[in-house]
Amino acid sequence: MPALPVWLVPAIAAAVLLHLLGDVLVPFALAGVLAYIFEPLVLWLHARRVPRGAAAALVLLLLVALLAGLVLLILPLLLAQTAALAERVPQMIALLHERLPELLHHYGIDGDPVTDLQGLARRHAGEVSGWLRSGLLRAGQGGAALAGTLGMLVLFPVVLFYALRDLPSIGPALLGLCPPNIRGTVATLAADADAVLGEFVRGQLAVMLTMAVVYSVALGLLNVPHALSIGVLAGILTFVPMLGVVGGALLALGAAALLPGEPTPLWAIVLLFAGGNLLENFVVTPWLVGERIGLHPLTVIFALLAFGQLFGFSGVLVALPATAVMQAWLARWQATHAGAG
Repeated sequence: MPALPVWLVPAIAAAVLLHLLGDVLVPFALAGVLAYIFEPLVLWLHARRVPRGAAAALVLLLLVALLAGLVLLILPLLLAQTAALAERVPQMIALLHERLPELLHHYGIDGDPVTDLQGLARRHAGEVSGWLRSGLLRAGQGGAALAGTLGMLVLFPVVLFYALRDLPSIGPALLGLCPPNIRGTVATLAADADAVLGEFVRGQLAVMLTMAVVYSVALGLLNVPHALSIGVLAGILTFVPMLGVVGGALLALGAAALLPGEPTPLWAIVLLFAGGNLLENFVVTPWLVGERIGLHPLTVIFALLAFGQLFGFSGVLVALPATAVMQAWLARWQATHAGAG
C-alpha cells in the first residue's frame, strides 16, 4: 500500500478545524480582508513618519467614522418613512375594518366578524399555544445567538487593529509554514495575486462611486425624496451582488409611496433599478474592474454567470478576483514553461 503524502494529514486536520471554528473565524477573516484593503493607507501614513501602530489606529478611527456617516445618512430616511407610515396607520385600520367582512366571507366566514374571529381563536387555541411555545424557544435561541453576535462586534475592532498593525508580518509567517522547496513558488504566486487583487479593489471602489452618482442623479430627476441618501447607499452596497439594487429599490419605493411631495410612478423606480443593475453588470463592472485586472469584458460577464451557477451567491462575490488570480497564475505558468522549453 503506497504511503500517504506527508501533507495530507495536516491538510485534513486543518479542513476539519476550519469547519468546526467557522463562526469564530468570521471576524478574523473579515478583519484580514479590511486590513488588506486599507494597507495602502496605513503605508502612506507610515511613510510620513507616523508609527505603524498610530497609523493603524487612525485608519480604524476612519472606518468607524465612515460607518457612523453611513448610519447618519440612512437614519433620517428610515425615521421619516416610519413617521409617515405611523400617520397612515389609522387609514389602514379603517380600510381593514371596511374590507374585513368581505375578506372573511371569501374564506367562508359569515356573520359578525368579531364574533367569528373569537370563535376561530377558541377552536385553534391549542395550535396557537404550540406556536407561541415554539416561538419563545426560538426567541431564546435567537437571544443567545444575538449575544454571541454582539460579542463578536465588540471583539472585531480589536482584531482589526492588530491586523492593520501587523499585516506585514502575517504574510512571512504564513509563508514560513510552507515546505522550503516550494516557498519561492508560493511567494511568487502570492505577489501576482496581490497585484491583481489590489487592482480589483480599486476598480470596485470606482464601480461603487459610479453607481452612487447614477442612482442619485436618476432618483433626483424622478423627484424621489432623499434621492442623494438612497443613491449613495445603493452605490455603496453594490459590492454585494443584488443588495444595492434590492435595498435601494425598497427604500426608494418606500420614500415615493409614504413621504409627501411630488408623486413618483412606482414603475419608474423599478425600471430605474432594473436598468441600473444591467448597467452595473454588463457595462460598468467590465469596464472599470475588468480592464484593471486584465480581463476582457466578455470574460467578466462569463465569470459572474459561471461562478453564480456553480457556487451561488458566494460564487458571484469571488468570481472576478478568483478569475483574475487564476489568469495571472496561468500566465506565470505559461511563461515559466516557455522559458524552460
